[in-house]
Amino acid sequence: MHASSVSRLRKGATAKIQDLGDDPILAQRLMALGILPGQQIFVEQRFPLSGPLLCKYCHGKFGIRHKEAAKISISPNHIPKD
Repeated sequence: MHASSVSRLRKGATAKIQDLGDDPILAQRLMALGILPGQQIFVEQRFPLSGPLLCKYCHGKFGIRHKEAAKISISPNHIPKD
């Protein structure tokens, strides 16, 4: 089990992607954008009520639904502190 996911990151947080999850369609879409395990992402904006997140990565920006962001795990050393 993974310790945390992109959906738990706060605005302004940076994390290293550990795994793209078990949804092959989501993983394929992310890989097509160049989003791969081991890359750093930065949460630029969070929208209210479990809305989407706007993230930056080395090739640009992408928006992702909260429930899809919950499937992307991040490295334990980048878990946000509560």
